[in-house]
Amino acid sequence: MSIKMNLKNILRTPLRWVLVIVSFWGLPATGFAQNLEVLSGVLDPEDASFETKRLGKGVYALVNQVTFSDNSGFVVGEKGVLVIDSHIHGIVADKIIAAVREVTDKPILYLVNTSHNGDHWFGNYAFPAETKIIAHQATAHLMATRFERLRENIKVPFVKDPSLLDQVEARLPDVILDGAQMDIDLGGIQVQIYHFGYGNSPGDLVVYAPSAHVAWTGNFMLGEGIVPLLIGQARIPRYLDAVARFSETLEAKTIVPGHGGLTSEREAVPLYMGYLSELLQVAAHAVETGLTEEEVTGAFSEAFRTKYTDGPYRDFLTVFHFINLRNVYQLLHQEQDAS
Repeated sequence: MSIKMNLKNILRTPLRWVLVIVSFWGLPATGFAQNLEVLSGVLDPEDASFETKRLGKGVYALVNQVTFSDNSGFVVGEKGVLVIDSHIHGIVADKIIAAVREVTDKPILYLVNTSHNGDHWFGNYAFPAETKIIAHQATAHLMATRFERLRENIKVPFVKDPSLLDQVEARLPDVILDGAQMDIDLGGIQVQIYHFGYGNSPGDLVVYAPSAHVAWTGNFMLGEGIVPLLIGQARIPRYLDAVARFSETLEAKTIVPGHGGLTSEREAVPLYMGYLSELLQVAAHAVETGLTEEEVTGAFSEAFRTKYTDGPYRDFLTVFHFINLRNVYQLLHQEQDAS
């Protein structure tokens, strides 16, 4: 029997049933349960706290001090400022703006939303009215058509007081990127905005400050050895192509990821290329040889956990491997049935 369960459902399931599910799938129940506690409130607006790191002239990372909560950052030129992502609520957006104001009083000209997920843009409404918001065409479409669903999906367990998100106002993008690149001159410093293709989501944007070789990657590429979480259309060949284009185009000596600590192209690209390739290979072999969904997730989740997940996120990311294997297997199986 196949159990169809996405991450939202797993996280909303009462703990006693989560333990039954993870035991059934061969996942380490104790570690998973412990990390449900880590997830609780991880995106809470009131807890968010940023460390400002200067990475070059006019280039700053805002590294969230709450484990796995969203990072941000900004670039300052003679004309004004560009900010990357506004987090989940106006409360956090105000903290981002305050961090900018500690460095400069220049106007915030642009705000880039790297993803349609609410923790990257729900704080838009707190930015000045004159700030131009930039997003990819696919992201803008999802923001406009799925706002209520996105807001409900992110409430539990990520925010301690889910009613706070009822205050969020949907402020949509002013500038739509429908191509592969956009260049912005802030005055004495250039910022490049790239869409390398369908990665973690259809509209992932990467913001690059070439003068400092710094890239903000949103959910396209996470930090500290964290593998991607493939929710929705797990189109790994396209994701691999996008990561390859990222590597060929940029010289990202520092990556400010959407979540996790700072990393670099040298560390992140091999991890993503290796993990995604092996994930696809394992799922394809399972479909070809007739393994069931239960068999492939049960047999390989622990192997991926051992090989690709090290350090403080080890137990928590076990669920990533399980969900990734399941989603890729399901997609390949559907394609086989349709052929």
